[in-house]
Amino acid sequence: MKRLLLATLISLVPLFAFAKGGQGLPVIVMAEDSDPNSVKRSSDIHRRVMTELQRQLATDDWYVIDESAIAAKMDWNFRDRRPKEELIKVVDLACTSEDATLCGRALVVFKIRAMAKDYGFGTKAQVRINGDIYDVASNQYLAGWEPLKMEFPAPRECAGICIEEIVGDHARDIAASLGDVLSNKLKYLARDDVSSNNADNRNDPGLINNMNFTFRNFSMKEILAITEVMEKEFPEFVDVRGVSGDATVYKYNYATRATSKDLYKWLNILLLDMGYEEHEYRVTVRNGRTFSVEQVIADQRARSDREGRFN
Repeated sequence: MKRLLLATLISLVPLFAFAKGGQGLPVIVMAEDSDPNSVKRSSDIHRRVMTELQRQLATDDWYVIDESAIAAKMDWNFRDRRPKEELIKVVDLACTSEDATLCGRALVVFKIRAMAKDYGFGTKAQVRINGDIYDVASNQYLAGWEPLKMEFPAPRECAGICIEEIVGDHARDIAASLGDVLSNKLKYLARDDVSSNNADNRNDPGLINNMNFTFRNFSMKEILAITEVMEKEFPEFVDVRGVSGDATVYKYNYATRATSKDLYKWLNILLLDMGYEEHEYRVTVRNGRTFSVEQVIADQRARSDREGRFN
């Protein structure tokens, strides 16, 4: 009865996976400033809007990774006026590093244009923001949005630094509007409305999580038995993006549309089903993307004789 209840709960998890906000899902946000008429990423406008945008998205429970954090951890130096292709390459390289905190589930690139319109008696600062959202795992374009347009009054003959100050002073308003649009777009893209074990899910639209698993102190036979179930029975499995190491330390990059919370539950249930006692293993999750699965006490009993539970 207990096993049936657990299996039923697992089948219901996808229905509630994205019920609230962003669930702490990581999103990389970068400035696309290749257009010479756009605001440079090093400008005060961009800095102030980005700061407020991070706060806005965090309120909706999204975990924002900005390029400054990537640059600091990777010891990189980013320049202004980069094409979109370079931004995607930066993210691709960051995601291949061993630091999973630098790899988001989605990439948001946005462009800000700030202009002054002179009315003779006074000036109006005009702001226009547009951008796109990409799936980091597949480099696939997911969505864009209609340009946001905002206007703010400015002193007569205001231009250059004056306009920058006016727009910067309204960074909170700009970020609030942009954050609302992004959050709604991301929630829609992160929806989990596909059936759990349909092989066609691999081609469905939506965001994909790249999870890094490290197995320690298991035999290769045990590792293969565990990962086979993860690939064949765990709901929302997409693909395996890479493996390395040996039985002592085995690294496994697992792409899925499931959340880390779901995977943590399913993995514990799987290990118990395979005959491991709770004190014999340890599963830990760091930053929602990096799993460590360690066998603390080795036991040579058969582990893989089990009936399918996840499908």
